[in-house]
Amino acid sequence: AYIGDPAARPGRRCTCSLCNTAWYVAAHTCTFCRAEGRLAQRSVPGREGPVTAETCDACRSYPKVLDCTREPS
Repeated sequence: AYIGDPAARPGRRCTCSLCNTAWYVAAHTCTFCRAEGRLAQRSVPGREGPVTAETCDACRSYPKVLDCTREPS
């Protein structure tokens, strides 16, 4: 998922890393199970940067997220 993509509609732009298909998902909605409000952003301790994992408490999935509004550290 991309956050802050200037060409994106409201929400998040998701792109499949295998086939490059793109789609949009509402903010605060799991990209796998569509649960709302049960997401958390996680990063490797000591390595905060623009790439995080978005974890879902409902289905326990964790897609990688690239925040295009942040500079690499």
